[in-house]
Amino acid sequence: MAIISPLTFFRFAADHSELLERLYEKRSRIIETELREYVLACRKDTDPAPQRVINQLEELGIIEPSPEATAAYEMRRPVAQLLAYLLHEYRL
Repeated sequence: MAIISPLTFFRFAADHSELLERLYEKRSRIIETELREYVLACRKDTDPAPQRVINQLEELGIIEPSPEATAAYEMRRPVAQLLAYLLHEYRL
């Protein structure tokens, strides 16, 4: 994974907080078609194409391919822990 600045990560998180909250609430493996549906449901007019958002989720280390399934993803544990804290303390 390339080195990503915290600013890039947090800008993406701010711009896609609804999507991140949905992914966190799922708390299990998410298949690619379901992920695309989440991206589309949370999409703003100014957002890039859905596949670009999915790529950004991977590039930023928010999700990773599931080792147990093809075309499925999981939220990375450190990101889920951060979201758990933020949702508990600040209710995004």
